[in-house]
Amino acid sequence: MTAYFGAPPLPERSTLAPPLRSPTFSGLRAPATPASAPRRAAVGVARAAKKAPPPAADDGLPGWAVPLSAVTIPLSLVVCWSDYVLATTGSGLPVGEGVVGALPGAAEGLGYLACLGVVGWSALTKKETGAGLPAGPGGLVGGAEGLSWLAMAGAAVAFAAKAAQGL
Repeated sequence: MTAYFGAPPLPERSTLAPPLRSPTFSGLRAPATPASAPRRAAVGVARAAKKAPPPAADDGLPGWAVPLSAVTIPLSLVVCWSDYVLATTGSGLPVGEGVVGALPGAAEGLGYLACLGVVGWSALTKKETGAGLPAGPGGLVGGAEGLSWLAMAGAAVAFAAKAAQGL
């Protein structure tokens, strides 16, 4: 028998000799199959995830950022409503009688202050880091940032429309 690629010739097999066993199936352990490699990798990742500390929930935001955002979102909607009323009527939100009647005007004023503060904070962060505010938990800070910019842009358009009408 001739050898191929330099391998030694196989011994002749007799009918009484036991069959030759493959070295990979020596009875000790089955060889690793390609399907088991991803499984081992997934188990390793799962074990590493259990040992890793939980990620920071606030993305490095100051402690007052989330409460400010929670207050700014509804106030920015009041500012958007005020912008619409200003653009269509030429005046701000109507003032009613008593304490309850003053609430829309108070919310409008606080909304303008809150939105202006968030827009200023966002612009300063953009100047310092090159990116806007982080999204925060549940996207609350990012949502407040976007609505504040929208409210301030609406205010600029409403004031320009009022100036164009000559009011």
